[in-house]
Amino acid sequence: MRQGVRSVLRREALEGSYSQRLVTLDTIDIFTNNEVLPSSIPTVYFQCNGEAKVYLTDVKEANIVYTFKGKESWQPLTELPENKCKQCGLYEEDIGDGDDIYDAWQLCSTDFKDGKCTHFKQGQFRGTFLCPDCTASSSSTSAGDS
Repeated sequence: MRQGVRSVLRREALEGSYSQRLVTLDTIDIFTNNEVLPSSIPTVYFQCNGEAKVYLTDVKEANIVYTFKGKESWQPLTELPENKCKQCGLYEEDIGDGDDIYDAWQLCSTDFKDGKCTHFKQGQFRGTFLCPDCTASSSSTSAGDS
């Protein structure tokens, strides 16, 4: 577990409000490689505002469905508060100009139905996220339209 998430969990455990709303990546399929040279291996990462980048080191090619166990060294991706959403996104790191954005969206614990949430961005990616202790709402799929 990354240092930032660990320290939050430790602090909440000491305060008696320990939360298990940890989000992990279950599957991801990147539809496009934004690198200038198509043969280049993209550097893909997930990041929520104010948090460290989480590099998805296993994701190296477009149009391959990657499946994860939730125990990879870079998991969990983030921890969600109970009643508040986080602005999160999937990005491709670029050396020159700013990083490419696959999509950025509001990730909320209420998006998870039966502990699962799928996010789809047309022409960019489809990702399935797991959060077993997140609260479900009537909508379980978050889809970007832009």
